[in-house]
Amino acid sequence: MVAMFLLALLGCCFLGLSLSRHHAEVRGRFPRPAEETRWRAGGWLFLALSLAAAFLRTDITIAPVEWVALTTVAGLVPVSILTWRPRWLPLVMAVTSFLAIATLLAALA
Repeated sequence: MVAMFLLALLGCCFLGLSLSRHHAEVRGRFPRPAEETRWRAGGWLFLALSLAAAFLRTDITIAPVEWVALTTVAGLVPVSILTWRPRWLPLVMAVTSFLAIATLLAALA
């Protein structure tokens, strides 16, 4: 469940950075169209991975409900950060990436 949340959080952060306004607030410049596409693709990839983690963790009937609930909560984090402290988003993404990798490796062990 933790890995699913962290992957959804990363996906929401990536999708937030795919918007030019938020990208400019965080990185200090507007993204090129190819960068927007990469951020957007990364966001959808992480959301798909979190959905896959939901299906691996629970029954097929409850997994989509659990995924939608956790994705909603995960989406609140980048929304709040982009609203009040946009420069913190890269740090949050780095910590989340580290925790997601550690959680996935611990689950495999």
